[in-house]
Amino acid sequence: ILLVRHPKTFILTSLLRWFFFANGLFSFLTTTEPNLLHFSLPGQENETKRRKIYTAMLQNLADQQKLELTTRICKEILTLFVAEGDKPIEKKLIPLLQDSLWILCCPSIKIIIPKNSSLS
Repeated sequence: ILLVRHPKTFILTSLLRWFFFANGLFSFLTTTEPNLLHFSLPGQENETKRRKIYTAMLQNLADQQKLELTTRICKEILTLFVAEGDKPIEKKLIPLLQDSLWILCCPSIKIIIPKNSSLS
């Protein structure tokens, strides 16, 4: 029902859930170990699969949701790495950082501004 009534909201929250879930670090969902193993795509060997999913989800976001996602990644994820100061990054968090930076650099997250817009 949520997908039908609020597809953009569903996609945005799903992307954030997947983002954590795919790295095997944290899930907003209450899950069991078998489900975690079944749906998780951690590791460098699954990087291409994760990026295909991220790209597909990003392509279905409106500009407003792309801005919100960018803000949330910077505020909630990248802040973790800045707040640590001189501490080295934990090895298990490196995929999270890599995926965060990849999403922020992904062409699908770019906002489209019409050429006749007053912002040009």
